[in-house]
Amino acid sequence: MSISNNGGSTFTQKGSYTVTNTTYDHGTPGTFTESTPISLAEYAGQTIIIRFSANADYGNGSIFVDDLSITPSCTQTVTSSDYYLENFDSYTAGSSSTSTPSNYPNDVLPNCWQFINRSTSSTTYQGQVYLTSSSSYASSGNCLFFRSNSSAPIYAILPEFTNNISDLMLSFTYRNEGTSINNGTLLVGYITYSGNSFVFNQVHACEKTTTLTNVEVAFTGAPAGSYIAFKYKTDTTSSNYFVSIDNVKVELAPSCLRPTNLSVSDITSHSARLSWTENSNRTNWDIYHSTSST
Repeated sequence: MSISNNGGSTFTQKGSYTVTNTTYDHGTPGTFTESTPISLAEYAGQTIIIRFSANADYGNGSIFVDDLSITPSCTQTVTSSDYYLENFDSYTAGSSSTSTPSNYPNDVLPNCWQFINRSTSSTTYQGQVYLTSSSSYASSGNCLFFRSNSSAPIYAILPEFTNNISDLMLSFTYRNEGTSINNGTLLVGYITYSGNSFVFNQVHACEKTTTLTNVEVAFTGAPAGSYIAFKYKTDTTSSNYFVSIDNVKVELAPSCLRPTNLSVSDITSHSARLSWTENSNRTNWDIYHSTSST
């Protein structure tokens, strides 16, 4: 059995699998269940062709071949032992720098993601979204890269989850091109649809930074049927500023989210003031201190 993601008269083999212990009588329809599951996750959202071939000895040594066209589901389910991860490394990045891919906008994008206001122009850079392997913006391998557009925000929408996203937590890394007022702010939230229209509900604004930074976001209170989404738009009338995201992970939210934005101020020889953002409505915290960083 072979798998291809090309339809029509062209069959470009992507993988092959051997199915054993199957016997059919000539002319009798049969079914079988392969004991080793075959993962189609990398083809989610794509129309693929599964080609079956067998040495069918009906007295003439002929080969039986048939094709089956299917589209694996994009819907994701998160459990206590299984999470969703998109690090973009399974794709061939269109760029190795901040430059636009040569085949833009026909370059590869992550399966099952939706993009709103993505530019289709290869020469007008504002609003472009593509994959790059730039080591300055990717944690490792590839990352998803955005170029800001002052006239319209870019939305990157994750696949649908069977879970209510209010039970989920998103983590990812990101990096801005710069921290000036012209550099756009990366926003995280969820999208709700009503007919052909949608509303983006902001949950978190990522502080502008030129270092790869980890972020965790929970979606407490998000209604059923919502979609996790990123939004990026320049903060001024200027365009074409960059931001990247990588290692996008969705898992079940813990009952107690870790505090964020820890900072220290008013340091003296015998005291210091600590502050942080509480993300779980807790009123008691444990604070540890040490003379070393361990």
